[in-house]
Amino acid sequence: MAKAIQNCFTAKKISVPMIMMLPVYDDMDSIPPADVNAVAFVTNTDIMKGDNGYFRPQDTMTRAELAQVLVNCSKAIKLQLPDGNLSGNDQEAGKTVSINTRTIQNQSENMKTSLMVPAISGLEDQEVESALNDRWLGEAQEFAEGLAAGLEAYVEDRENAGAPVFPYEVMTSYQVMTLEDSFLSMYIDYYQYTGGAHGMTERIAYNIDLTTGADIALADLFTTDYKYKEAINQFIQKEITNRPGDFFPSGDMGFNGISDEQPFYLTDSKLVIYFSLYEIAPYAAGFPEFEIPLSYLNGGLKAPFIITA
Repeated sequence: MAKAIQNCFTAKKISVPMIMMLPVYDDMDSIPPADVNAVAFVTNTDIMKGDNGYFRPQDTMTRAELAQVLVNCSKAIKLQLPDGNLSGNDQEAGKTVSINTRTIQNQSENMKTSLMVPAISGLEDQEVESALNDRWLGEAQEFAEGLAAGLEAYVEDRENAGAPVFPYEVMTSYQVMTLEDSFLSMYIDYYQYTGGAHGMTERIAYNIDLTTGADIALADLFTTDYKYKEAINQFIQKEITNRPGDFFPSGDMGFNGISDEQPFYLTDSKLVIYFSLYEIAPYAAGFPEFEIPLSYLNGGLKAPFIITA
């Protein structure tokens, strides 16, 4: 059932915003490796959630359970990234800038590709618009081609060893957090499965000045004399102290402060600092996020980002 649902969503080009994480079921060992991605898909989209910690892949589904799965599929479809205009979370009627979804899908015997690539339109500077669209498309294609480059050798090695070949899977999806005429904040998730227990997702944030196409770094949000790292580190450390069981203890794998290249995105009123898988917490924690109210940082924010009461 999980495989059939995933195939239907792929065939209909329905992309649902999610983080591809390996689910934790007590009977994961009974799920064929080739079906693990499908189980991850239905779990991460809340279509199927298991039963008391078990997925029970061999059990017969009741009519009531099937009805609930169909309801959950309907809910997931409503969250899809549309092929038409996709507005940012705070875009108001009348604004000209919009984000569309460019879909690239391909399936061969040993690799499935599903790329949902953002495409911006409505910018005053067409050169900036073209450059951004070329950038996002190029990065998605490079990501897929990079995995495909090693596919032939992988298949040959598995066949020579008499081992089963698990198809590669490549997916990208994105989420717009803020979209204004002059500013964009979003992230793109790059997911790959190349065998093993589970796939991996890399999340890349894009904070862009739409008048120039330039990337905006975290330091660019603040005045030069403001100790923004100190303020942010204090906020994050307090959150970790309140939930110590969710994170690695301090040390090489624990939180040791934000970096100069710290990824982030902006919502209407919050600065969201996030960390990669395994960076400061176990895999099951996903991407740890810390939502910092911009009002907390008002003392050092540059004028465009200051929140007024």
